Amino acid sequence: MFKKLIAGAATIALALGMVALTAETASAHSNDVSATVACNPANDGSWTVTWKITNDYNTNSIVTATSETGGYTSPVTIPTAIAKSSSNPHSATFTQNFATKPAGDVKLTVTSYWYDNGDDKSATYHQDNSFTIHPSDFSSDCQKVTPGDPTFNTAQCTGPGTYGTASYTVPAATTKYKYQIRFTSAGNSGWSDVAAAGVTNVAIAANGYVEVRAVTLNGWTLTGTTFWKKQFTAPDCTYNGHPTKPTIVQAVCTGDGTVSTGSYTIPDLEGVQYKISTSANGTYTDIAPAEYSATNGSTIYLRAYPKTGYVLDDTDANQGYKSFPLVFTTVDSTKCNVPTVPTASYQYCVSAGNPSDASYTIPTDTGIQYQIWNGTTWVNVGSTSSDTVVQVTTFPTQIKLQAVAKTGYTIPAGSTTSWTFDFATIGDCVNDATPVAPSWTDSVCEIDDIGATNPTFTVNGTVGDHLHYEVSTDSTNGVDGTWTSVPDGGPQLGAVGVKYWIKAVPDAGYKLVGATGPWSHLFTNPGDCLDNAAVADPFFVDEICTLNGPGIDGGYYTIKAGENAHYEISFDSTNGTDGTWNPVNPLTYGVKQVTNPSDHVWIRAIADEGFTLGDSVSHWDHQFAAVGDCLDKTPVKPAIVVDQICVVDDSDHGSFTSGSITPPTGTPHVTYSLGDDFATAVPLTAKVNVSPGTYTVWALADDGYTLDPQGGYVLVDPSARVIAPGQLSKQVVTIHKAEACGDLIEHPTVTPKVTFQEQKCAASGTYTLGVEETGLYAGIVWTITPVLSTSEGTHNAPTGAVHIEARPAAGYGFDGDFGNGEVVLTWDHVFKVPVDCLPTLAFTGGGIATGALGISVLLVLGGGLLVAARNRKVGMVKAGN
Repeated sequence: MFKKLIAGAATIALALGMVALTAETASAHSNDVSATVACNPANDGSWTVTWKITNDYNTNSIVTATSETGGYTSPVTIPTAIAKSSSNPHSATFTQNFATKPAGDVKLTVTSYWYDNGDDKSATYHQDNSFTIHPSDFSSDCQKVTPGDPTFNTAQCTGPGTYGTASYTVPAATTKYKYQIRFTSAGNSGWSDVAAAGVTNVAIAANGYVEVRAVTLNGWTLTGTTFWKKQFTAPDCTYNGHPTKPTIVQAVCTGDGTVSTGSYTIPDLEGVQYKISTSANGTYTDIAPAEYSATNGSTIYLRAYPKTGYVLDDTDANQGYKSFPLVFTTVDSTKCNVPTVPTASYQYCVSAGNPSDASYTIPTDTGIQYQIWNGTTWVNVGSTSSDTVVQVTTFPTQIKLQAVAKTGYTIPAGSTTSWTFDFATIGDCVNDATPVAPSWTDSVCEIDDIGATNPTFTVNGTVGDHLHYEVSTDSTNGVDGTWTSVPDGGPQLGAVGVKYWIKAVPDAGYKLVGATGPWSHLFTNPGDCLDNAAVADPFFVDEICTLNGPGIDGGYYTIKAGENAHYEISFDSTNGTDGTWNPVNPLTYGVKQVTNPSDHVWIRAIADEGFTLGDSVSHWDHQFAAVGDCLDKTPVKPAIVVDQICVVDDSDHGSFTSGSITPPTGTPHVTYSLGDDFATAVPLTAKVNVSPGTYTVWALADDGYTLDPQGGYVLVDPSARVIAPGQLSKQVVTIHKAEACGDLIEHPTVTPKVTFQEQKCAASGTYTLGVEETGLYAGIVWTITPVLSTSEGTHNAPTGAVHIEARPAAGYGFDGDFGNGEVVLTWDHVFKVPVDCLPTLAFTGGGIATGALGISVLLVLGGGLLVAARNRKVGMVKAGN
């Protein structure tokens, strides 16, 4: 083994701020040390030293000691072992960071150990090696930085003459540099730190500017641009305005002696404001865009000025405005003349072979010169004093005339100024005249109205046909008869059922050609033209008994309104024709008219003019009948009678208790009284105690009601009293004397029993009365509302509510009442019509066959409802004393 020696010199490589430093290897056993210096990748201004220890021997190298010397001491962490090298050297690296450049050299010494004999550390080689880096190895480029540029935005135009604010944006400061700003150049003074990064808006001052500079921090060196200056100027926000001359409408002649009003229109132009003045150099005031009228012969002085933010692209010389004087011409209304129209008189046949003269007339018209065309040029014609009539002697010939304004006069636009007259040859005055057949319109029934239209005829001639028409209503052949002239046009009124003749008659010098007639037509009669009227049947109701109370609802009739018809009524007619008939007031249509039971009312409908009833029923009658006394029945129940009894106290002593009579309940419209004579009877409104004996209970029905006596009551003739028959009845009752209060006497106990059976589709509902004890049915006094049978057994019941009361008869009692008649047992039931019973339809005539009801099976309550009192033992009383 040979000991590895360190020899040689360090090799230093500098590139891109990194220094590579290496110690040379001296022998076979070496622990080579090297280092590189570079800027920290974080670009935070620090340096990173990367140390490298290399083992090139085929035995593991163990690093057991290190030492650092130099300008300062910096702790390092190095690997404790380096793997052995079989072919290529193995190495280990570690880094060391320097926040500041060291003031002196930095040296690293490493001691390495090799064990040649495995774990036998006695056979050991070791070597010390070191490496030194210098301050010059630390590049100054690691602390250079380029600051970001601020941005400057000039103000932008926001409209004519207006603009927004300028702004500048300063980037955020860092730990390496900051920004400062000033607005007034003062050598190297006046700077202030920028408070925060971002956009700052500044008001524009004339030639104002802003200066920004970057200032280094913490030893950094700035590169690139570090000073910026921006001068802000106001943008040119001036817009161009294009003034135009306002449109002008001159006054003109519009008719004889009439002149229109002149006008001018101020345009609405961007950036242009028009102003008006009464003189060229006067005071000008704003005038809005619109149309304005102008005085005849006036001058309007206008100028166009630029609005704020605008300049005019057309101005007066050396002026900031454009002048527009508007001159309105003077129009004299007396010089406005509409030419009078020349007239022509054409030749016609005065008589056969005798044509008339032809001529044309040239009017006299101030301010107008008439001219005639001579085939080559226009020649003045006419007179200034009177109209000029010019005879035409040559036929055929054409005359052309025109009117021109004389000097100082104006013919209004639209006036007719030229005329042409064609004078034709009339010939021998025996010319053709072509008639036109007349038209006929018969009478027809009105569609939306009554009656018929009138028949008419129309002669279809026109002026210039050289003929006329005549009409006759008594001609038989179009030749004979009386004829009268008919004017052209129409229509002419005719008559129904009359035959009309019309013929054409030529004027003198003309003969008829073509369809010359005569023509005839018989106007037919369309009939009566009656429209159908509509009537409704009157409604008759006889008097009836009041439904929910006593009295009578009177009879009445009601007449319903018809259409195009009216009604008459009679109360004394015998056959619908004779008798006195009066019109029915339309205000009573639909209103009930009350009648008497003996009235026989006749009503008939009459169609209005122009209408017919056709086959409608138009006569009705009704004999009103009386309904009777209309008295409602009200039930009379028996008074509750209690005999005298003997009551036994707890010590078996007996004493008599008086009997009593109590008016029944559930009998509305009935008043009860007690006494032998009705006239002197006293009202019976509550229980009255009486001694044994015979008494009379009177029952009197209210007015409008009649009694339905039961339970011992009999109707009584009211004799001369003002009481209707059937309103008064009486019941004679007996209060029995009690047996002696001696030996005990057994009285029977009776238990009433009531059951109900519901109605069925084919059977009425029923109720059943009975008692639990055989043979004791007489021990019950029954009262039923409405009045129904009280005998023992089953009975049919009507639809509706049924109220049943049971009281013990004299000598009987219910359980616990000792036969004193004070106990009343009641049952209530409502019999309802089954709802599911369907009728059988008889399909003959489409209705329900009378009396034939189909039955839909409905099971109602099967069996009865049983309500009964309990049985009990009789009460015992002591006889004797």
